[in-house]
Amino acid sequence: MVRHTYLFVNRQFRYADKADVIMLIIGAIGSIIVGISFPLNLLIVTEVVNGFVGPDANIEALKTMDEMLKWYILLASITLAVGFAQMFCFSLSSKRQSRRIRLKLFKQMLRQDASWFDRQSMGDLITKMTSQVDQIEAGIGDRLGRFLQNLVLFISCFGSAFQNQWKMALVGLSTTPVIVIAFVILGVGLSRYSTKEEKAYSRANSIASEVLSSIRTVFAFIGQEKESTRYDTNLGAAARVSFKKNIVVGFGNISIPFFLHLWKLFAIFASAGLTFWYGAKLMFNGEPGVDGGKIVSVVLAFLVGSIALGLVLPEFTYFARAVAAAKSTFWVIERASSYHSGSANVSRPRLR
Repeated sequence: MVRHTYLFVNRQFRYADKADVIMLIIGAIGSIIVGISFPLNLLIVTEVVNGFVGPDANIEALKTMDEMLKWYILLASITLAVGFAQMFCFSLSSKRQSRRIRLKLFKQMLRQDASWFDRQSMGDLITKMTSQVDQIEAGIGDRLGRFLQNLVLFISCFGSAFQNQWKMALVGLSTTPVIVIAFVILGVGLSRYSTKEEKAYSRANSIASEVLSSIRTVFAFIGQEKESTRYDTNLGAAARVSFKKNIVVGFGNISIPFFLHLWKLFAIFASAGLTFWYGAKLMFNGEPGVDGGKIVSVVLAFLVGSIALGLVLPEFTYFARAVAAAKSTFWVIERASSYHSGSANVSRPRLR
């Protein structure tokens, strides 16, 4: 695991300069702070709930709210500032790196000899300059920040639940997979169709680039109709994939109340109900250390932690695509050209 993480960092961030590294570190620290902010909020929630359910609820609630209000404001202010810094640093760093990668890729393309271009598809080269660099940027930008944030949120929420009441935490843990699966299905489906759509449009772009670069030849042999049909066929394939993806999106936004949304609602409320029931049972049985505040805290921790885990898992698909795009793009950047017009070893004809 450590080796794979090192290889990912070494491969994806090889063109990051010192400023980018500093911004990445600041963004990572910000992601961790934002991730642990909710478990810290649960500490305040526990005190507030206990103030409402105590024997002197009216008096205690007012005192508790007065005491906790300043902590709410402080925590919210810190989370807002750190969250902005996190997204800003990750986004700016990824933009700087993607710009640097595009420049290096373009310069290296200009260094290649003619035979290399004969073996390449113009559409593939354009795709490397555009969509593949965009994929790399997505894998090292704000998506990485959200991944770290949700991962820390998941770990800290589950840790907070077990620290508060481990028996209730075990009950809540049994329902976690149902919630996670509901959130993963939609993300994986969208990622799958996005990849297919990108490949289909890449083939169509390749045909368009080839035809436009040889437009005189196409007109000379009266091949307009043939090339138009070929382009339309590939564009139609891309449109069909895009249509399927939009069906998935529509299923997620419209039809979801009948299927996936019902599944998510059932999983969330069933998990909360089961944990609440078991917590109340422990409290009525006189379990030491169990009160209303801890019951609410454990339930919220498991619900938010499960949702965070469901948001973490689909991100691995985007990271895998970023790694694949980097492998293909960096191969061109680091490829040694057999001919370089700027090399001192190249003999040039002497003009008289």
